[in-house]
Amino acid sequence: MGDINVAKLYEQSYPNTSGIYVYMAPETLKEGVKTSVSDIYSLGIIMYKLLNNNRAPFRKTDELEDAQRALDMRMSGKKFPAPANADALLSEIILKACEYEPDRRYPQTMSMYDRLNDLVHGRFVTESYGDNENCDDVVTDDSDEFAENSPQVKNKTKGKYVILAAIAVLVCVLAVFGGKAISLGSKYSKANTYLKEQRFDKARRAFEEISEYKNSKEMIKKCDYEKAEALLKDGETDKAIEIFEKLSNNGYTGAKEKVIACLIAKVNKLTSDGKKEEAEKVLDRLKSEKNPKAKEFVQDYKYNMANGLFKEKKYKEALEIFEEIKDKEMTKECNYRLAVEYMRDSMYTYAMEIFAKLGDYNDSKEQFENAQRWLIGENKTEEFLLSAKMFAGTYSNKDGDFVKYICDEEDNISTEYNLPYKKGKYFKLENGVHYHGSESTGWVKQWIFEPIENGKINLYNYIDGKIYTLIRE
Repeated sequence: MGDINVAKLYEQSYPNTSGIYVYMAPETLKEGVKTSVSDIYSLGIIMYKLLNNNRAPFRKTDELEDAQRALDMRMSGKKFPAPANADALLSEIILKACEYEPDRRYPQTMSMYDRLNDLVHGRFVTESYGDNENCDDVVTDDSDEFAENSPQVKNKTKGKYVILAAIAVLVCVLAVFGGKAISLGSKYSKANTYLKEQRFDKARRAFEEISEYKNSKEMIKKCDYEKAEALLKDGETDKAIEIFEKLSNNGYTGAKEKVIACLIAKVNKLTSDGKKEEAEKVLDRLKSEKNPKAKEFVQDYKYNMANGLFKEKKYKEALEIFEEIKDKEMTKECNYRLAVEYMRDSMYTYAMEIFAKLGDYNDSKEQFENAQRWLIGENKTEEFLLSAKMFAGTYSNKDGDFVKYICDEEDNISTEYNLPYKKGKYFKLENGVHYHGSESTGWVKQWIFEPIENGKINLYNYIDGKIYTLIRE
C-alpha cells in the first residue's frame, strides 16, 4: 500500500509522479494525473500480483529488461492476461480495475468494493470486460441457499476466501480514507504552488489548514523563511529581521545567519544614507553577536571607515578606530602623522610625547630631538624665568599634579612639586629645561616647559614620557 497514491501523494519526482512505476496508472506515469480512479488502478495491480505468483502483468522473468518490456506493454494499452491463480469472476473484477482508459474502470472505490463484497458472499457477478464490455452487470440470485449450492463457491478454497476478504478490507480502507487523503494531497500541492509563486502569506495559510499532514508544519516555517528572504532582497531589513529572529528562536536551520546578513545589510544602507550614528548602533549589536561573519564584517567596516579618515588626514579620528580594532601598524602610522602635524603647529611637547612612545618606528627618535631643539629655540620660558616674579606661582591640574615656583626678595627661585622625578636635592633651569641633580651627581633632564596659553603650560616629563598640562592658580 505504501507504493500507491493513497499512502504517498504528490511527492515531486520525475516526471512529477509519486510511487513505483509498476503500480502507476498510465495517466499518472505519462501525464502526472492523480485521481481516485488512478488509485483503483494501483490497487488492481497489487491484487493482480497477489494472484499471479508475485509477477506484474506481462512479466515473465525477474530481469530488468523484462520489467521494462512489461511496463512498455502495459503503457501501450495492451489487454492484460488473467492472473494465474484467480478464477474467472475475480479476474474480471481485477482486470476492470486495471483498464487502460480511466473511464472504463470503476468510477469510485465503493463500486469496486461492492463487486468484491458480492463475490465474497457468493453472489454471482459478471463484469463488463473483454467480449462482454457492453453488457450490464447481472446478479442472478442473492439468497443464502444459492450461495451455499453455487458451484463457484464450492470450488473456492479456504485460502482464496482469506485473500478475497483481505482485499475487500483494503478496498474498504481505500473507500473511507482515499478521498480524504486525495483532498489533503491536493491542498498540499496547491500550497506548494503558492510558495513557488512567492505568494507567501497564502501558502502559509494553506499549510496551516493541513498542519498535521506530511511535513506541513515545517513548510509553514519555510514560507516564513522565504518571505523574509524576499523582504531582505527588497531592502525591508527590519521586517526580515523580525521573521528570521522568530525562526532562529524556534531552531530553524540557517535563520541565525540570516539575522546577521540582515544586520549587515542594514548597516550598509544606513551608512550610504549618511546615518552613521544609527549605523554605529547596529554595529554594536553585531559586535555582541558570537558569530565569525559578524565579527569579520565589523572589523572590515571599521577598518574601511578609519582608512577613509586617514586619507582625509583626520588622523586623530582614524587613530581611535585603529586602536579599537587593534591594527598596530596603522595605529603607529596615525600617531606618527599626528606628531608631525603637532610639529608643524609648534606644539612640540605633544609631538615629543608621541615620538617618545613610537621609539624606533620610522625616524621617531630623530623627530623627538628635532621637537626638543625647536622647542628650546622658540621657548620663551627663559624670559619668564628672568623675571621670576612674573613666573612665580603654582601650576596644577585636576589630578593633583603641580609644580610651584617660589621667588624670594632677591629673585632667587626654589621649587616644590609632586610630579615624577629622580631623587635629588637641587635643580636648575636652562633654556626652559628643568634639570635635577647637582654638579657632583650630574644633571638629569626632568621636564621641559612649553607655554601654550596665558597662565597655562605643558610639561613634558623625561622621566615617564608623559605630558602634564598645568594651569596657573
